Amino acid sequence: MMKKQTCLRYSNWFLVPAFLTFAMFFVLPNLIGFILSFTDWNIFFIEKMKFIGLENFEMMIKSRILKTALVNTTIYTISTSFFKNLFGFILALVVSRKLLLTNFYRTVFFMPILVSTMVVGIVFTAIYNPQTGLLNQTLRAIGLGFLAQEWLVDTRFALASIIAMDIWQGTGVCMVIYFSGIQGVDKSYFESAEIDGASYMQKVRRITVPLIMPAVNISTLMCLISGLKAFAQVMALTNGGPANKTQVFSTLIYKSFAEGLLGYSAAVGLVFSVVVSIASFVILGFMRKFEVEM
Repeated sequence: MMKKQTCLRYSNWFLVPAFLTFAMFFVLPNLIGFILSFTDWNIFFIEKMKFIGLENFEMMIKSRILKTALVNTTIYTISTSFFKNLFGFILALVVSRKLLLTNFYRTVFFMPILVSTMVVGIVFTAIYNPQTGLLNQTLRAIGLGFLAQEWLVDTRFALASIIAMDIWQGTGVCMVIYFSGIQGVDKSYFESAEIDGASYMQKVRRITVPLIMPAVNISTLMCLISGLKAFAQVMALTNGGPANKTQVFSTLIYKSFAEGLLGYSAAVGLVFSVVVSIASFVILGFMRKFEVEM
């Protein structure tokens, strides 16, 4: 008994490195950011830090760019999450069937996520080029030249163009998650449904979807957090332009920091962190209600 208590007492010390790492790289930066959000601290005048209370948050409320970023982030997050999950689920259904070259298709569909977002951005910038881009060239070749646009310059299409790129790159992750969920469903359910005369779509709707809800929850939450944190996609294609019409929360924080406004950027980052945390908990709690026991 004494030996067991001694082991338990000393085993707690093994948690110290993990705790210190967590404190250094998570707790401390967040604490510093929280303090900075109440200051007027310019990176070009570091010695002149001044406590200003809630003025940074008042500036945020009055900022038109922040409102634009909020709307864009919401549109971006909902759009990418919906289509990534939709296309990912459809692809998972396809590759889960015993087809020729199924393993090859799985690899091809998953590969885009392995490529750096900045590299994908360079490729899509070329694709969206109004004169020589593949998209406009294809539209002209099939007689739809009137649909050709300046995709990254026109404020009507810039955000949608970024969303399309992110959907293309991220769908493969959702496919893998859904594929894993489908593979975990007991095949006897499908056999019983087939004996009862259920169609393929009925089996998908009545069996597959309810039983892979844990996978749906994971995939949806990952997509929502990824959408809320979108940064590289916007920077690679438009850098927040044209006329700030594609600014999102992350790019606004970066822009404020680049302009030397440490206090203001910390305030925006604080609000952003709270929004992401609350959204994650609410969505996860809501979607868990739809899970069923296997």
